[in-house]
Amino acid sequence: MYIESDGAKIHFEVDGPSDAPAALLFNGAFCTLRMWDVVVPRLSESLRVVRFDIRGTGQSTPSADPEQYSFEQYALDAEAILDSLGIERTHVWAMAFGSRVGLAFAALRPERVDHLALYDASIGGRGRRGPATRSRGSREGAARGRHPRGSQGRGLERPRQS
Repeated sequence: MYIESDGAKIHFEVDGPSDAPAALLFNGAFCTLRMWDVVVPRLSESLRVVRFDIRGTGQSTPSADPEQYSFEQYALDAEAILDSLGIERTHVWAMAFGSRVGLAFAALRPERVDHLALYDASIGGRGRRGPATRSRGSREGAARGRHPRGSQGRGLERPRQS
């Protein structure tokens, strides 16, 4: 399924009973909604599972406006999907990079979140760039199996005190 959201065509999938509690899944960086394929059959036994490709990944189209690659925009895209499905409240399960998006969604729309689960959370760091706006070197390194911030774990350090 697809939905138009602020200039992008967002691809999403829904599994499970339509009357079950909803679970919104946010995937990790450089991943698509396919990363959840292993767990969806089990989750969808008792949950209405919603997952999507953030703009510019998987089957979602990119946005021409670089300002639309932010955690807030990804959260608004998720909200548009929930609205299209008539889902008012959801459990949120986010992994790695998706934890930032899940946290943004929960902060922007706390009234829509039943529970927030952040796994392998990557919530520190510099800036708000999504996978589609990373530097070419980061994208190329990730394509070769290297972590975009190198092996030093940069991006998780504490802010410097002035």
